Amino acid sequence: MRRARAILPPAAPLADARYAGSRVSGSGRTARRGRRRTLVAVSLFALTLLAAFFWQRPPTASVLAWRVDWEERWHDPARMRAEWPWLAALRGIEDRVAPDPAGSEADHARWAEQAALASSLDCPVQPPAAREDCAVLKYRLDERIRSLPWTMHRQRLDPIAGEHLGFAALIIEQDALHGTDEAEQVLQRAKRATSRIDAWTDWMWAQRRAGIRPPHRMLEQVAAQITSAYLVEPDDQLLLQAFEMSLRSLPTEQSARRDALIDAMRDVMRSQHRPAWERLRQAVQDAAAGSPEDFGVWSMPEGDAYYRAALRAQTTLEIDPQDLYDWGRTEVDRLQRELSRLLDVEGAAPDALGERMHAWATQLQPSNVSSAPDATSVLRRFEQRMDTERTRSTPVFPVWADHAVDLRTVPASRSRAAPLALYLPRQRGVPMLQLNIRDTGDWADWSVGPLIRHEYLPGHHLQWSAQRQADLPAFRRDLNWPGFAEGWAMYAESLRWEPGAWPRSEQIALLHSELLRAVRAVVDPGLHFLRWDRSEAVRYMIEQAAISPRDAEVEVDRYLAWPGQSVSFAVGLRAFRAARTLAMQRVGSGFDEVDFARALLARGAVPLGLLPARADGWMPGAGESSSTSN
Repeated sequence: MRRARAILPPAAPLADARYAGSRVSGSGRTARRGRRRTLVAVSLFALTLLAAFFWQRPPTASVLAWRVDWEERWHDPARMRAEWPWLAALRGIEDRVAPDPAGSEADHARWAEQAALASSLDCPVQPPAAREDCAVLKYRLDERIRSLPWTMHRQRLDPIAGEHLGFAALIIEQDALHGTDEAEQVLQRAKRATSRIDAWTDWMWAQRRAGIRPPHRMLEQVAAQITSAYLVEPDDQLLLQAFEMSLRSLPTEQSARRDALIDAMRDVMRSQHRPAWERLRQAVQDAAAGSPEDFGVWSMPEGDAYYRAALRAQTTLEIDPQDLYDWGRTEVDRLQRELSRLLDVEGAAPDALGERMHAWATQLQPSNVSSAPDATSVLRRFEQRMDTERTRSTPVFPVWADHAVDLRTVPASRSRAAPLALYLPRQRGVPMLQLNIRDTGDWADWSVGPLIRHEYLPGHHLQWSAQRQADLPAFRRDLNWPGFAEGWAMYAESLRWEPGAWPRSEQIALLHSELLRAVRAVVDPGLHFLRWDRSEAVRYMIEQAAISPRDAEVEVDRYLAWPGQSVSFAVGLRAFRAARTLAMQRVGSGFDEVDFARALLARGAVPLGLLPARADGWMPGAGESSSTSN
């Protein structure tokens, strides 16, 4: 006990000892805090050096894909807000008006650096699962750089898919707003969006200075669209209608604020948007006055080279325009013989193909010729056929059975130039399928089946649903080249899951659909490379595709607006059929049409040049396993 008491300090100094201890403890915390700060600083410095090292060294395909995806989000406020809202909030980004698609000089330099890095990638030595991703990444970045010389040639304002047609979507999506603060942000974006309209006006004048004259009729249609869609009262415009609809979900007690916001949006559209639209319409009309002829792109500076670039951009293949034209003529002759044979069996009169098709349709369904149905009955008929295809396709593609589609009619301002049906995938929300009810007499029952299978199931909608659900790198989820998308949709038109062949009426409808696309492969290079005029192209469409004069004019105007796009259907179909032939030769009797179709879609869209590798690597059962693993 004494020994224990001996080591205890006296009572009085005990307070000093405790006080001293507290001072020592405080200094220790200060020292530890300093060490932690030093450690954090050193760690951050080391991480910076490590990041710089990995950023500068030649990346792998997966690292470069991640880097490209990150940079695109960082430089695109709209995408950042949609996909990484926390980062957008951190950066203080409020503007959802999309950036200029042409890109700035800084964008071009960044894209060139990405393409240079991608060119060094050796895709065959990548891990098997990454080889296709590597090849797709290389193609995408290379195509971006190759397209830069033709930026000014591109038609940003066209009557079918021009940027002006999506003006409301730049500002607001048709989703409910969660409060007046969000509505106020939409209102501020609407005020800033005037600059986008003025940017399109500047683009029109820049094209004229570069000697680029878009086709006369195309510009006339764009001017008419601007007049009917935007130079009307705000209450008749989609933007105000969507804004008002979104505000309806707000609580009743906010009704006064809601009405004030609607009035403010109406004032912005009347005082700011309308003058900007008037300036743009004037620029378009002036350009139309300076483009008296409806020539193809051959009339532009370096037009032939631009057309070759447009063919590659649309089909993802290197195609010689003359070879395309010759192949198209061969296909037209073959399909006309097949169609004539079927019409002979049906007892059609041996006249011109168009007259024989009309006679056959009259025998099959006289009501479609004698009286046109109303728009409501057309929509009802279309919905019924969609239900039929949904019933057929769901058991075959159960994993991708995301079949919700927003069925609407094409806005009146676009009906003059739009095709009969248009599938619009949405990054957010339900995809839209628009029907063009410009003339209900176009909607004959015998032609609806292939159209639904093309646009809905198992065509565009199934392909898009499969891609959105696939286990793909982020940069691939939204890629969808026309050659792949339209090629698959054409391939899907004739896919049949049940045993047996199509009924003869369906065979005729399918052949006629394919014939129209083969005729496009002749007319498109005819207009843009062989210097056809518009009247010659219209005449060829009427004689060879067995369609009405008005439909032929709509088709030709579409080709003038989208050089190369109409070719993607026939070229894509040829690529898909070639891939199927390759797979059938490899596996012989083990070939399964359904399983192969699943395998074609399971990994998303690719440039058509990669389809043979996908078919060559397919084995029976691979499509089933890949479709059920996503």
